[in-house]
Amino acid sequence: MSKRLLIMMIAGAALAIPTAAALASHGRVGQWTVTITMGGGEKLPDMSKMPPDAQARMRAMGMTTNGNSMTVQHCMSAEEVAHDELVSQDKTCQLTNQRVSGHTMSADMTCSGSIDGTGRFSVTYDTDTHYTGEMIVNGTSDGHPVHHEQKFDGRWVSATCKVAN
Repeated sequence: MSKRLLIMMIAGAALAIPTAAALASHGRVGQWTVTITMGGGEKLPDMSKMPPDAQARMRAMGMTTNGNSMTVQHCMSAEEVAHDELVSQDKTCQLTNQRVSGHTMSADMTCSGSIDGTGRFSVTYDTDTHYTGEMIVNGTSDGHPVHHEQKFDGRWVSATCKVAN
């Protein structure tokens, strides 16, 4: 597995976590499972074939991979549930032009770090226990062009968190 792919995968997971910032009075406090599906033909590596330190980092973040998808555990706090805007967990990406329309939040993204580029992020809560969303980023990573697409599906698991953020 290339270092670039690992960086993109971890950065992508970090970018998907802002979906946990719920629309005001939407979402529930507690454990959420977020499944992130890669688009654009990207495949994720078999976790069992990754270097032990990479496996350990991913497990510490509550992540597992399977083909073109990964699962991330997230403990949504009361503060996140009450928040009415997206907040990037990845400090290398800034979210601007945030909009709320019905149960959907969206924002433009500008990233500078492991991925340099721009994109779009949106999340829709259909109930307080489920959301879907997508992210598209175009730019460069290590001097190579990047077109990164993700769709994600978040499901509330329980009021008790098993994985801390």
